[in-house]
Amino acid sequence: MGNQLVSTTQTLTIGIPAVAVYLTRHAFTPPATGPTHIEMCTPAHWPPGVGSHKFTGTVFHQGLPIVKDGHDHGQLIPHWNVSPWPPNPLLLLIIPFSSRKVMFGASTVKMNGDPTGCNNFWVPTPMMACAQPCGFPIGYGINQWHTCLVGMTLGDWLAGAFTIAATMLVDCLTDDGGPASYADEIMGALGVPKVWDKDFWIKQGVGALTGAVKIALTGEGSIEFGVGTDKAGLKIAVKRKRKPGKEHSFTDIFDSDGWEVEHEESLANDKTGGNFDDETTETNTDWGIDGTSTTEEKKTKTYPDGSKTETITETEIDAYGRQKSRTVYENKYDKNGELIESKSSFGEVDGKGDPNSDAMNPKGDKPL
Repeated sequence: MGNQLVSTTQTLTIGIPAVAVYLTRHAFTPPATGPTHIEMCTPAHWPPGVGSHKFTGTVFHQGLPIVKDGHDHGQLIPHWNVSPWPPNPLLLLIIPFSSRKVMFGASTVKMNGDPTGCNNFWVPTPMMACAQPCGFPIGYGINQWHTCLVGMTLGDWLAGAFTIAATMLVDCLTDDGGPASYADEIMGALGVPKVWDKDFWIKQGVGALTGAVKIALTGEGSIEFGVGTDKAGLKIAVKRKRKPGKEHSFTDIFDSDGWEVEHEESLANDKTGGNFDDETTETNTDWGIDGTSTTEEKKTKTYPDGSKTETITETEIDAYGRQKSRTVYENKYDKNGELIESKSSFGEVDGKGDPNSDAMNPKGDKPL
């Protein structure tokens, strides 16, 4: 499918055909027909949507983190009524659960282990904008500042197109066309799904099917089951990743190699995940009112003898989505849980103790 432009944290999103804004329909009180709301442009680095963001941590373009497949601008995207409609009280519910999501990725071009997000007008790879009765693929990034291109396969494009079609279908099947339906969606977004309701299982089933189709077309993807959202929820995922440099063949998906089962729990700015075996990841992100953020990610691997290694990555991002600093700490513990070695790949242990102490750097070991 040719080359795709990458998006970075400063990329703004526009609506088609609304040029600079989105023109969408949402639940309205009193009932209204046709386009009812304007959704404004937001950058990929939209601070209120931190729980839904997917950016690179060590791969940059023009000094900025790059958007990965599945990135969502997230919550609190500004909405305004379109004249002649009067003020809509439901905006108090709509805005906190807004979404603008990347639907296409280049599976053969990995950024920090995940497919690179793609969003290009000329080879249509639109983002999904929230709306009712279903979302619409009308979002494109303004990428004229970004000249880096990545390759997308036909399988990548077909997988993205199938995901869009399936998402629109399930939205229509589970939407009753009124405020009551939207209230149910809000409850589900808050992690209070009606597991006894057919709509819940329709969404779970179509989501699993979408993941399976993506795996079949690209060789990798995720079949997920979960409740809640990235802000508060529980997720179980059966994942497959293709070996680097290997061409995808449909028969490869029957090989046991490359498959794993993972879990993820989230609450507010905290996330915990792992593979039910010997690896776990904990992430905490603190946001400032000015859009700056500090993220700490801790990856722990436990070995058969009880010893473990711990990698802590601290990243500071400024209000424009640019990385201010990044420090990686590597700790090793023996089977009794005693710290035996602590190093920093940048020669720093700032904020983690005295860099000259025996506790941080046991005798005979020095920071990398």
